[in-house]
Amino acid sequence: MDERDHQIIKLLEENSRLSNTEIARMLNVSEGTIRKRIKRLLDTGIIEKFSLITRKEGQDAIILLRIDTRDSKLTIKKLNERFRDVYEFSGKADLA
Repeated sequence: MDERDHQIIKLLEENSRLSNTEIARMLNVSEGTIRKRIKRLLDTGIIEKFSLITRKEGQDAIILLRIDTRDSKLTIKKLNERFRDVYEFSGKADLA
């Protein structure tokens, strides 16, 4: 990996939607050069994948609840309608 590869990676880290043509223009090289280098970076595993990071909806939190265990199935069902993960366990709290 040389300085040019590092430049390509830096640009892709900042904006993975850049086209090969845009990267080539920024680095003053041909589009073919960029295409070949990105292919090599993918083939050697230096670049593993291009991915999308989305904005999380809501907040992350861990909430411990004490509930009447006679109604636990209904409570869990209702909580699952509003929350991504609900876990039942025993101890000082019954749900997380």
